[in-house]
Amino acid sequence: MRKENVNVGNKKRVVIPESRNRGSSTHLSLRNETTNDKRGRFPSTSRTGRCAPPLGNDALFLHQVSPDLHRYSFPLGGGRWAVARMRGTLLSSVSFLPLTCRERHPLPQGARGQHGFTLIELLVVVLIIGILAAVALPQYQKAVERARASEALPLLKSVYQAAKAYQMANGAWPEKFDELAVEIPWTGNVKWRDSSVMRDTRSNDLWSLQIYQETGYGWSVIMGRISGKYKGAGFSVTEDGSWYCRERIAKGVTFDGNEGDYCVKIMRCSGTPFSNSNGRSYSYQP
Repeated sequence: MRKENVNVGNKKRVVIPESRNRGSSTHLSLRNETTNDKRGRFPSTSRTGRCAPPLGNDALFLHQVSPDLHRYSFPLGGGRWAVARMRGTLLSSVSFLPLTCRERHPLPQGARGQHGFTLIELLVVVLIIGILAAVALPQYQKAVERARASEALPLLKSVYQAAKAYQMANGAWPEKFDELAVEIPWTGNVKWRDSSVMRDTRSNDLWSLQIYQETGYGWSVIMGRISGKYKGAGFSVTEDGSWYCRERIAKGVTFDGNEGDYCVKIMRCSGTPFSNSNGRSYSYQP
């Protein structure tokens, strides 16, 4: 690329052949200055970070890319800017681009702001995160426990329906799960209620499924938590199809929480519980 350097006073005029218009030249008037104050701000850089109006035809912004490479940018009008790169006194390249405000007003390498967070700002952020965690974590735990119950309750319902069909066919309630026309995938024998009136038991890691039958008290199938935070809580279905959410306090795996922590707060039961020496029972609608 052919170029001419002409010194006019304190200005340097570079003549660049333009490839788009053959035979014509573009004259770039360069004013070799970087800033106009001691803070390193450029003539058209405002405090708000927005682009200030151009400084006329001679407006030019200089950015030192390397010790021997400088970049000059200046407006051409219509949102387009010209960028000239000069290596020493030799013109390296010229481009005509719509540039962003930061590219139009590049700061020298040593003048870039280094803004960080203050200790007060960090403490406020930590406090807000702590408050959100304190509110969201209990709700999340409740949702998890409700989902676990929702996964197990269909099995309890299926066992009761199979036991009801068995009673209608045989005139008596079953005492063993093997007598029922339903497949029970649990193979353990951990008891939720430890008593001689429990006829049969099947369990997994979280739940214990048992058949209860006692003279004078009737028949029911029960399912209770045997591990986790809410162990000792469970459900039962009686002969007439009534459902109950239960919090056991004696005779087996006991519930360590306060009254209603599981049946009311997790399973959303309402009403006054029926209490006896074994625990509390709430009416439940599956």
